[in-house]
Amino acid sequence: MKSLSVGLIGTGFMGKCHALAWNAVATVFGDVPRPRLAMLAESTPDLAERRRREFGFERATSDWRAVVSDPVVDVVSITTPNHLPRRNDHRGARGGEACLVREADGHFSHGCRADGGRGTQFGPNIGAWV
Repeated sequence: MKSLSVGLIGTGFMGKCHALAWNAVATVFGDVPRPRLAMLAESTPDLAERRRREFGFERATSDWRAVVSDPVVDVVSITTPNHLPRRNDHRGARGGEACLVREADGHFSHGCRADGGRGTQFGPNIGAWV
């Protein structure tokens, strides 16, 4: 089984929770490989690099678009604060890939597409967009 390659946008409290959770996947489930922590994005280059080292990611950037457009990244956790504009929510899916969106109020919207539309088809790459 191929290991998932993970991207993370936002490294505050919830971002740290996601990084810890991704690191625990293999331990918790046992029959899956540990995800590869590929790239994270934060608001400044210095903070991105500091969080990269702290969380164990391979690369860091201050541009969220670099994470969602990286062909190496299979799944992206978007953990930016709820009060910030969600300009990066539905645009992350590359080429119509499916994603799962956890809205700020806690409910899930399924099957978002790069064009912002909603559907129910899930492809091989399912992203967790939080």
